[in-house]
Amino acid sequence: MITLHAATDLYDSGPRNSRGLFLWRRSMPRNPSTGVYSKPAGTTPSVGQVIDPVPWNALTTDLGNEITNSLPRDGSAPMVAPLKAAGGTMSAPGLGFASTPQTGLYLKGGGLLGFTQNGVDVSFDKALFYAAKSGDYTALASDDSAVHRFMADAIVTLTAAATLGANWHYAVIADGGDVTIDPNGSETIDGAATLVIPNGYSAFIVCSGSTFFTDKLMTRILTKADVANVADYFIDLVPSFVSTTSISVSSGSAFCGGKSFSIPSALTKVFTSTFVAGVMAASSTPAPLLLPRLISYTPFAASAMVRAILSHHSQARLPALR
Repeated sequence: MITLHAATDLYDSGPRNSRGLFLWRRSMPRNPSTGVYSKPAGTTPSVGQVIDPVPWNALTTDLGNEITNSLPRDGSAPMVAPLKAAGGTMSAPGLGFASTPQTGLYLKGGGLLGFTQNGVDVSFDKALFYAAKSGDYTALASDDSAVHRFMADAIVTLTAAATLGANWHYAVIADGGDVTIDPNGSETIDGAATLVIPNGYSAFIVCSGSTFFTDKLMTRILTKADVANVADYFIDLVPSFVSTTSISVSSGSAFCGGKSFSIPSALTKVFTSTFVAGVMAASSTPAPLLLPRLISYTPFAASAMVRAILSHHSQARLPALR
């Protein structure tokens, strides 16, 4: 025969939940910090012991609650509180995949989130942030991925490359004055002690851990701007009459159309129709020099020859080149 009796030393008889169930335990069975489950007291039987229904009924209820609070593997129920994962490492991430356990998320030093793919760390660029500056400034490690717009003449002093570290990058916009980039000590930028960003230009600066360099875009743009201001010129490249169907051009070099080129030796070109060189019909006014289509020659050389002819005959008419 089973004898039932109260076990008031095992539970508190007062509190009940919203459904009227006793909240008899002095402590929660699952530790909220570690998640370890401990069954309620009074539920470890021995042979010949009189069974008390109160703790045993509570145990079955408690087990049902804990099973409900467990995350179903089939995804039928979501988490109702933050999911805590192990810190993990780059080769064994705290949150990974069964098929590829070395790919996932892990916790880096300093509380930073890390991504690993097949055991190799995957780096993501920091979010870009903008700030306006009105004077001199010292670029710091915290300015990684920053874009600073300088509204007046300024000197930007770069912190030592070793401090900033490899992959540190920084964009400077000169919008109101020239900005001089001055690396730390004897360090250089693009091989020079300083770099001047003219007003209206910008530069993207990258640190290698020991020196600084830019993407060279500003330099190329400035070079193009300088070239655009250079007047066309010719050195030799003198055209000469050979026959009514051909003309020769001496060796030389030229700059025109924003490009420079040279002809190392004299060449002769044949035309598709005849022309007459010099003053026509004994007129005191030079007649137009009509040039038929040029054939089998590079555009640059043809351009140089035509421009050279123009320099000797101001009334020349230019046909299409072929």
